[in-house]
Amino acid sequence: MVLVASTLLLGGCLSSVPGLKSGPPEWVNQPPPDTGRAWYGIGEGHDLNTARRLALRDIAAKFKVSVEGQTTSQISERNGRVDRGGSVKVSDRVEAVEFKNPVVEKTAPSPNGGVYALVRIDRLAFFQDLREKFNGAADQVSAATADLGSKTQVEQLLVLRRQDKTIDQAMGYYPLLQQGGLTEEDRSKAAQLTGVRSKSELITQQLVFVVRTAREHQDVADVVTKFLTDNNVKTRSDGGSASATVEATVKPRLDEVQGSKLVRLDVSLQVKDDRQQTVSGQNYVASGASLTSHANARQQALTKLQEELRKAGLINGLGFKVQ
Repeated sequence: MVLVASTLLLGGCLSSVPGLKSGPPEWVNQPPPDTGRAWYGIGEGHDLNTARRLALRDIAAKFKVSVEGQTTSQISERNGRVDRGGSVKVSDRVEAVEFKNPVVEKTAPSPNGGVYALVRIDRLAFFQDLREKFNGAADQVSAATADLGSKTQVEQLLVLRRQDKTIDQAMGYYPLLQQGGLTEEDRSKAAQLTGVRSKSELITQQLVFVVRTAREHQDVADVVTKFLTDNNVKTRSDGGSASATVEATVKPRLDEVQGSKLVRLDVSLQVKDDRQQTVSGQNYVASGASLTSHANARQQALTKLQEELRKAGLINGLGFKVQ
């Protein structure tokens, strides 16, 4: 009887020790619900900074699911299908979101010796900061493209392509802004950005290039012409008017080493606009080898040149600077 009473008494004392209470506090399993003014997240880590960071990740994860769901729905309504590329861009933007001034509302020790943290984000301040970033990017594009009408088509294309990264940034913010409600100004600026992107695609389709080189290097001109047409750029060879000219200067070098026929082609491309002003240039070195003939070695070099142009893409391939 004495032994049983002692055991019960000891058990009662142990259960009252704060550090030995089983399970996390109630707010860990049931955090406050998100509201129109705040988001809440829970994190657990070996220290408070880690728990805070994981709590912010918790908030971002909920936000990401919400944005992706809305974006997929809207794209489906417009195109009748899910644009997976668009969804990926939105996901990347959500993962890169910075939550300013997070507030640690509560902390508690976790069973494994770490700490729990309940973090709150001011929703209104978040969207205000996001809108400032969106407006800044949109205004930058607007200012850069204000005087397109005074430029040649090639110059217009360069101006527009230089804004690609800024447009991507702005349109990445846009789906996030939708979570807080769009203003008419937001919609107007998004439409302008879409218009700039469409203008860039239209000018690319309208451009007409002429490729010129010495007669003995017509095969190089043929590679460059194919490169342009593969990028949806029109070309002509009848001497008519064109938006731009690509002049290909070729310096071939033939050699033979231990029975192998070697060819090296130093190719310099210069792009001139319709005013015959040089607007870009790019140099290439392409080599080939053959056991049978220099002609076959040259064909290998041309194949390598074609591959280098393909990898570079239209703008970089012609030496335009778009940074």
